[in-house]
Formats: sequence, structure tokens, C-alpha cells
Amino acid sequence: MSVAGLQVGVNDLALVLYSFGAINHLRQVAEARAGHTLALALVLALYGVSLIRGLPIFGASAVSEARSTLLFLAVIVWVLAQSRREDFRTVVDEFITWTGIGLVGLAILNVALHGVGAADEFVLRGGELVSNRPLIATQAAFLGLAAIYLAVRRKRLPLAALFLIVVLVAQHRSVWAATVAGLLVAVLVSTNPVTRARIIVSGVYGSALFVLAALAGLLGDVLTDLAHSFQSRGTLEDRQGGWDALLIDFHAAPLFERLIGLPFGSGYERYNESGELVTYSPHSLYVTAYLRIGMVGACAGTALLLGSLLRHLHTRHAERAALLVMLLTYGYAYYPTWPLAVLMAVALMFDPVPDPVTRLNERASTRQ
Repeated sequence: MSVAGLQVGVNDLALVLYSFGAINHLRQVAEARAGHTLALALVLALYGVSLIRGLPIFGASAVSEARSTLLFLAVIVWVLAQSRREDFRTVVDEFITWTGIGLVGLAILNVALHGVGAADEFVLRGGELVSNRPLIATQAAFLGLAAIYLAVRRKRLPLAALFLIVVLVAQHRSVWAATVAGLLVAVLVSTNPVTRARIIVSGVYGSALFVLAALAGLLGDVLTDLAHSFQSRGTLEDRQGGWDALLIDFHAAPLFERLIGLPFGSGYERYNESGELVTYSPHSLYVTAYLRIGMVGACAGTALLLGSLLRHLHTRHAERAALLVMLLTYGYAYYPTWPLAVLMAVALMFDPVPDPVTRLNERASTRQ
């Protein structure tokens, strides 16, 4: 459906609903975020300013460029607002589990129809040239996050192992690196030896199943394809060249725009190594956010993310620290889309730090 020259879809309806839901529960969001509420509010305000500045200049183009980012932020804020509900954990557990199972089914279907593919192999689907891999990066990242979440919470470990296998077969090296980083943090931060052991078991279990399937010849040429994808650096090198070009242009802009960012609708035009003009998003969370909310937004975002991570490390909250590290690692090469927003919200939450007496009592009860 088209409204004022703008294509409107299901995601746009979701954006409106999540936004109203988030605005209606701002007090709960403040309670969930405690000390970092100001940094979160500043990031949200700067994105809003970027859209407001872009509307009179670029019109529908500003909205088109902004809506995926605004949906991601709206879902985060809405989930934070729901985090004080008694059934919050149950709902999140079921959402992650069943979404993960659905993605595994999608990966199996794509492999059956198109093969395992490779990182630099493209096919024509629905009239569009797309990467021939079982899952796109966002889907593979969701499975990596889901595996970490289930393993740390000691729930459905065989399912967590299955998710890890599919992440491997999906052949997104940035997702591989992010998942490994998240698992390492989960093992190192966790204070519960049983949780550590189960995280390791999930990884070993998944690796063993994959190796056995390969030895039995059930995976065909998957190992060869994985080795090729591991060595291929073409996509990342192209992106890094584009990031450099965008940042050079951005730093040549007036000081005011460098401070608060370029308005939505400004686009991402740059030339690739072949001299061709490309206009698609730079993918990287850090580059994209920096271009739209500037130096001030970068400082606020750093305070929000780094402050949350340090808090989780201080309180030894393995689940949230691991999820946040994976998302931050993934964000180097990709801009997270809204399906990952639920897990980003979980990673940004924190509970009040208990006083020393309470902490000693908790440790004593754990030993018993």
C-alpha cells in the first residue's frame, strides 16, 4: 500500500503500535534502565531530531530511511517497559525458542531447495540477486543469541546445540565471531560451575553432532563450502572501503552536523573499489549510527552500551553480558534489525546491585 508516495507495510504498522506502547510505559522503562536512562533518552532524542530535520528536506525518503531504525528502537523500549511483568521471562523464553525452531526449519528448507551455498555465491530469488546461504545474517545472529540465552539459562541444551550447528552452516563469518565472543564471555563471567559446564557441553555437543554427520557423508560438500566461506574476505573488504568513504565525507561536513549527525534521507552514496556508485546502507551499526546521531550520539551510545556491559561484568550477570558482547561484535559488520531488538533489550536490562551483606548471604545459600 502506498501513502503519500511511501510504501507502507506490516513493519510500519508494527512501528506505530510499538511506539505507542513504549510511550505509554515510559516510567517502567526508566525503572528497567536505572542509571543509564539519560543516555538512552539522549540517543532516542537525537534519532528523533534526525527524522524531524530530514522530513522538510527529503520528505518520504527520510521516513523510508528511518523506519527500520525507529522500529528497532521502539521494540527495545517496549520490551524494557514489559520487563517488570511477572510472566516476562516465560514469554521471552517461548519467543526465543519457537522463533529459533522456525529459523532452523527455514534453513533446512533453503538447503534442500538451493544447497548450502557460499559466502560469495549469489542466486536470483523473486527477481532479486541475493546471497545463496541458508539464512541471512539477522536470522543466523538470532540463532546465535538464542543458543547463548538457552545455554546460560540451562534450558533445552540440545536445542541450543542445534542452533549452533545451523549458525555454522549459515556461513556468516561475522556471526561466527560474534557467537564465539558471546560464548566465551558467558563461560568467563558465570559464577555457577554448573552453568559453565553446560555452556561448554552445548558447544561440544553441537560440534560432535556436526562432525559425526560430516563423517557419515550426510553433509555433502558442506565442509568445503565452509572452508571457502572462512577464507573469503571480499564482502568485508568492500564494506570497509565504503565505510571509509562515508566517514571522510561526514568529517568534511559543518561542525553542527558532525555533532548531531546528518538528517535521515541524506543517503549513503559512495563509490566502491570498482568506481561504481552504491547507495545501500553501510550495514555497520557503528558507522550508520554515527552518521545519523553524530559525535554527541556516539558518546551517549557508548555510555549506554559500555555502561551496561561494565554493570553486568560487575554483577557477574553472564546471560546479559554474553548477549551484549555478541550484539556489539555483530554490530561491527551489520546493523541489527528489529528481530534482534528483543534480545538487545534483555541485554540492556539490569537489576539493582545488592549490598555486600546481601551478596554474602546469596553466596552462602548457593554453597548450601
